[in-house]
Amino acid sequence: MITNVLDSSRRTLAAWVWEELAGIEFASFYDAFGGNGRVGQLFKRKGFQTFTSDILQCHYWRGVATVQNNQAILTPDHFRVITDVVHLNQYQDFAAWQDHYFTKEEVQQLAAWWHNIEDSRDFQGNPELKAIAYTAVYLTMSYWLQFNQMYLQSKPLPATEVLKHYVQVVNNWVIDNQMPNMAYYTDATLLIEQLPADVIFINPPSMQGFRDTNRKTELAECWTRRVTQINLSGLVPSGEPRLGQTFEDEMTYVSALSGFLDRCTNSRIWVIAHSDRLGITLPQLESIVEERRSIWKRASFDVPFPIAGETITDRETLLFAVAE
Repeated sequence: MITNVLDSSRRTLAAWVWEELAGIEFASFYDAFGGNGRVGQLFKRKGFQTFTSDILQCHYWRGVATVQNNQAILTPDHFRVITDVVHLNQYQDFAAWQDHYFTKEEVQQLAAWWHNIEDSRDFQGNPELKAIAYTAVYLTMSYWLQFNQMYLQSKPLPATEVLKHYVQVVNNWVIDNQMPNMAYYTDATLLIEQLPADVIFINPPSMQGFRDTNRKTELAECWTRRVTQINLSGLVPSGEPRLGQTFEDEMTYVSALSGFLDRCTNSRIWVIAHSDRLGITLPQLESIVEERRSIWKRASFDVPFPIAGETITDRETLLFAVAE
């Protein structure tokens, strides 16, 4: 099995949230800032109706593949459609990445796969199938970047074999929990009042907003949109303070976070994550929450983040607030 560290910290966080919610009765779960979908995926597997949302397209498609999708499987015929390439040199969409992030063959394969998925009626007519294909490409990109982060180098497996492996991985993630689960491509601030899930998990963007996004996610987002660079800090429109914007001062960020929580009144249980990267202290976050609900319990955990061959830890705290 090809190892991949992209999801390790989020997987650890998902299991921790699940453990801390043990003993609490609820039927539905909403991950408002879904990221790579790992948290929502776990709660779906546990049998809960699950919702996830994200303003990044790559995260949305991962949510479709891992949360919304109950039955679609990418078959060998579908795989042949993705990898059917006659003249690889004609694909130059991501040529700007060559010798920076990927090799020449890799950027050409990425472009060819994008066009084959987008030109296929099978994928365009079935968003769950398209989501599996997209997610397998994201994982392939992440695998290549692990090798290329120090210097561009040859890989143990050909490109199509790596993609095939990750198609099998994502296929194995598919599970039907007999619930109408959904992934949404939207700003959670605009959705939350319309989605009264029993539990809402809020792992908010930091004060840096989406400008703080890691390189792997940034490149996956660019590939999805078929561009070579993107201004992630501009994804959330300016105007009223909203989570995901880039903030220069704590007070404006606190205003955005407060405004988001004020929209969450339909959810009985709030699970709110805090880390040192957030930009405000844990006491500040506790004060914001306690102005609206009593904090039922707190839990802290050191989450490992593999970076450049090393592992650093980040202290995460979960606040649980239940409506009275």
